[in-house]
Amino acid sequence: GVLDIGYVPNAAASCIFTPFYVYQNIYLGSACQDLKEVFAPVKAASAQGDGWAARARTLLPLLLNVCLVLFLIRTIKQQIKKSR
Repeated sequence: GVLDIGYVPNAAASCIFTPFYVYQNIYLGSACQDLKEVFAPVKAASAQGDGWAARARTLLPLLLNVCLVLFLIRTIKQQIKKSR
């Protein structure tokens, strides 16, 4: 079970995945907009412009989080298949 995993593999996995989590939360979180702004009604004149870059910057955090969840689910499914 879960408790059969030692501390060293757990610490090693933490050293691998923590920098990716930090990168996602700090860099992308500060570079992109808040989710409230993504789902807010469209403003007539946007300060960032109305081009595709402004739309991509708005939707990027949402898309990256969805991709992260899908990747996690896929990985868990593969591990379950390996254990059977």
